[in-house]
Amino acid sequence: MPDSKINWITLEHASEISGASVAIIQDTIRRYQDNPEAFRSKLENDIYYVDQAQILHLFSSSSHPTIKDKIPGTLFRWFDELRKTYENSLSSMQKKVEKVQDENQQNLQQQYETRIFELEEQYQQQILNLKQAHTEQIKLLKRNILKLEKDINFYQTQATSQHESMAQLNARYDAILFALKGQHQSTYAEKNITPALQDTKQPDNIKPAPNNEPITQHNSNSLLQSAFKARDNQDYTLANELFEQAAMLGNNKAMGALAKSYFTAQGVAQNYEKAIAWLYLAAEFKFEPAIQKITQFKQNYPTQYQNGIELAQAIGSQILITEDDAAQPSEQKPDNYHEA
Repeated sequence: MPDSKINWITLEHASEISGASVAIIQDTIRRYQDNPEAFRSKLENDIYYVDQAQILHLFSSSSHPTIKDKIPGTLFRWFDELRKTYENSLSSMQKKVEKVQDENQQNLQQQYETRIFELEEQYQQQILNLKQAHTEQIKLLKRNILKLEKDINFYQTQATSQHESMAQLNARYDAILFALKGQHQSTYAEKNITPALQDTKQPDNIKPAPNNEPITQHNSNSLLQSAFKARDNQDYTLANELFEQAAMLGNNKAMGALAKSYFTAQGVAQNYEKAIAWLYLAAEFKFEPAIQKITQFKQNYPTQYQNGIELAQAIGSQILITEDDAAQPSEQKPDNYHEA
């Protein structure tokens, strides 16, 4: 029906003409919300309006003068229905609240269990990480201990090797000295030559022949020639042994040849310190090629040079000074020396 044909009245006016309270009319409006044609209403400016004709039709008995006495019974029925409606609404609301509480309780319980599970996993992972770190530390310590043991064994081996080398040098020195004394004893007795070495300039740290007994250079030159021959035949081990024997008798060419052998690893393991030591001794014994080269090695190998000098001093104290070495300090031509 068009609004122009409807007589809209306020709730107060409807209460006056129908005899029903405003609360009952409001409850009626809520009842017919889903069926507006059965009971028309509208809201304008926060004021409810209803159809006057429908109000009089719904509450006709309340508005008729002859049955005014029935109004309390009608009101009681409306209030009873209203009470039931509120009770149902309250019960429904309470059920919803209980349902929400149950759901929240379940969610909290689930979150609590999930958090406990996560914490347990984190704790187990931390324990695993600590175990792995501990295992790695143990492995690292074992590797360090093994390395230290290897280093100790290496240095012990080096010390033993040095002791053996010193023992071999001492034995070789004694053997050469004994052989020379036995070979030349009769010759020295016949000549009865005792050269005065006080006025002869000797290299630093060089040990003179024991008891100042003169030794000719014949043996050192013979050893040197045999060493060159062995080297030409590529018997480098024998050549180096002969070079060393001649060098220990003060032969500067043999010293230079030994320096070359240690520089080039010819018949021996390459060792710059030993090479510099023999080169230094050759220079001390006035071997010209060694004198020219020793400065270069001092500049190019400063650390090896310092160690080589110390080694040269130890070796030099065992070298025998022959009679010819004292009289003519190695004025030999470097025809048999090759640069390292």
